[in-house]
Amino acid sequence: METAAGCTVRESGWALAGDRTPPAAETGPHWAVVRRHDGLTSALVGLLGRTELPGGAGGPVLRAEGHNACGHHSATPGLTAHLPGSTRLLAGLVLLSGDPAAQGDTHALCRGTAVRPKPDGTVDVHFPDGSVEHVDTHRFAPAVPGSPSRPAPFAQGTTTL
Repeated sequence: METAAGCTVRESGWALAGDRTPPAAETGPHWAVVRRHDGLTSALVGLLGRTELPGGAGGPVLRAEGHNACGHHSATPGLTAHLPGSTRLLAGLVLLSGDPAAQGDTHALCRGTAVRPKPDGTVDVHFPDGSVEHVDTHRFAPAVPGSPSRPAPFAQGTTTL
């Protein structure tokens, strides 16, 4: 995405709702997780392109009462990125799961996925099970001024959580 200096970008994961109790929430640097009483879990993990909030705070959890058709109490994991202005690639992992393995270890939800940007503007996402997803960011990236057919270059390296 291309932003002006000082721009704040917000994204969110899947909202969870229920009538019994408000979903529980946990946050850490670049991640937020909400969990319903029955174990349904929604997580959002920033994998690439974000800077930590002041004080190393985690992502915000957006809570509401009486605003979700699926239940009185709702919570949505969120992330905020304060961008310096320029073209920047942001990558995030969104999870919605009722799998018992996702219920116990919050930190395991936020580790193991690696994002590797490449010089040609593509990204490889490596998942803990060994699968790899190749993402062509040319579809999403703005063109470099003066060269409409070529996307802006992204930072190189690997980010693994």
